[in-house]
Parts: sequence; structure tokens; C-alpha cells
Amino acid sequence: IHVTNVVLLDPVTKTPTRVKRRYMMNGECVRISKVSGSAMPSPVPVGVSERELLWAKYESQSLVRQKSRRGPMKEDVFGNREHFKTLLRISKESAARKAAASETNAE
Repeated sequence: IHVTNVVLLDPVTKTPTRVKRRYMMNGECVRISKVSGSAMPSPVPVGVSERELLWAKYESQSLVRQKSRRGPMKEDVFGNREHFKTLLRISKESAARKAAASETNAE
């Protein structure tokens, strides 16, 4: 949820409201509800949630583990390279034979 889509609830009317700030005589800043004009209570401190603990654990482990997916691949993913080169050579020879055969037939 984006911060612009969050709104405070008026403590008196229990409806969404905007907040204005007013300063008391002693210099303390107080949030005032625009709907009812009553003072808004200060936010309740929230403890560390399980999600934050799991995220911290994930970040600490991801920094320790090596990132094997980066850089060149350690092994040939596409199979044996020599086998692939042999297949290319055979296909080129076959294409050359077909081309030579079509030239002889055309004459």
C-alpha cells in the first residue's frame, strides 16, 4: 500500500479524516482531526513483526551465500560441445553434397 493511499481515522466519528497540526502554548505539536476537531492520539508503537524477522534472516543469509548464477556458467549447459561440433560438420557436409548434386542435375 502506498503512503498516499493511507488515511487516519477520526477517534470520535470513526471516519477517514485529514489531519492538521497545531502547536500548544508549551510548544508541543498536536495532530487535530479536520472532521471533528478533536486531538488525534499518538501512534501506538508496534513491535518487530515476524515478517521483518524473516526478511532480516533472508538478507543475512543471501549476503553469506555465493551467487553462483552470476558470471559465466561453470559447465556446458547445452551438452557435449564436441558432439555439437560434429553435428554441425555433418549438416554442413550434407548441405554441400545436396548443393553439388543439384548443380550436377541442373547441367
